[in-house]
Order: sequence, then structure tokens, then C-alpha cells
Amino acid sequence: MNPIEKLITLTASVFNIDDIYSKSRVTKYVYARAVVFYLLRKNHYMTFKDIADIFNKHHATVIHSIKEMPYMLKFDKNFEAKFNKIKLLWLDNVENLDFSVENNVKNLQERNNLLNLLIKEYQSHTTILKNKILFMASKEDCPYTILDVDKIYNYSTWSTKRKVDALLHIDCIMYCNLGIDSTINERKEVKQKSKLIYRTIKKLDEAAGKQFLLAMD
Repeated sequence: MNPIEKLITLTASVFNIDDIYSKSRVTKYVYARAVVFYLLRKNHYMTFKDIADIFNKHHATVIHSIKEMPYMLKFDKNFEAKFNKIKLLWLDNVENLDFSVENNVKNLQERNNLLNLLIKEYQSHTTILKNKILFMASKEDCPYTILDVDKIYNYSTWSTKRKVDALLHIDCIMYCNLGIDSTINERKEVKQKSKLIYRTIKKLDEAAGKQFLLAMD
């Protein structure tokens, strides 16, 4: 798979779209194409016409999309996070994008900057999750137990936030009930129950569930 195909496949995966070549004006399709246009121009140094030909579009469309990218990145942090992820993964997995020393150094610098951004984003998200756990643990006793996990997940009248909050509350209570005299088996049992809770949360909020499971490992 050549660098262009790798970028297109990666972008489609991150934006969860089936056909990036579609003429759809749905936001995620527009954003996905913009990412590919921008990276092929800025990091693969392709002409506007060559990029346009890949998508069977006029080169003016590509120019307009690339010009709009700074504003899209500035005002949509979720899009910015996806863009940074795609760029980092693509640069890390594509060799010989450019043979000049100057541009290779530039690409390495960009990778380093993107890594720092992603680390900050992860740390920020982790801090929010930790604070949320501490807040939940400080509230009154939870009326639910591990036996209620499936019931909470299937509540049709509850919002996703309320379900996640209730599941985290159960998790907090379990860990709060552990003490210095808890046995290894008791700790293992709580960890297994905690993993069940995090997997359930992942069904409700994939990003949050993955963070909890990653922190556990």
C-alpha cells in the first residue's frame, strides 16, 4: 500500500466512514477529505491538481478546503484531535515521504510536536476522569451494586451520563471498601468486577471506557 492509500485508509478508519470518495456533504466526510487534502499537500508535497484527480474533483475545491483547515482546527477541538492522530500515525508508518534532509527534519519536528499535543490531551482527559472518580466516591452511599450493572446499562429512560456515573459510583464503593487487611483474592475479585464495569462503560462511551481499561492495565 503506497503512502496515499495508507493515508486515505487511516483517515476513513478514524472518521468511521465507509467511502471517503463519496460526494456526501455530511460533516465527517467533508472533514475527512480535508485532512487528506491538507496532508498530501503539506507533507507529501503533491500539486493541487494531482490531489483533486484522486477524488475526481476540481483543484479549486482542494485549494478552498486546505485554506479552511486552520479555522476548522481552531474551532473544533474534536476534529483537531482526530487530525493530530491521523497525521502522527501516518508519518510514523510511511517511509520516504520526501527524500530531502530539510523536509525529513521538518517532519520529525512535527511528529514530536504532535506527540506532545497528544500526551497533553491524554493527561487532561485522565485528570478529568480521576476528579470524577473522587467526586463520586465522596457522595452518599451508592444504592446499586455490581449485580445491577446490566440493569443500569439497559435502563431506557437514563441518559448515557447518568448510566456512566452510576457505574463509576459502584466501582468507587468497591475500592473504598478495600482495606489494608484485604486479601489478595479479595483485591483480584474487585479488579475483575471493575473490569466488567469498565467494559460496560466502553459500550456507552467508548473513549472513556478505553481510558479506564488502559489505566487498569
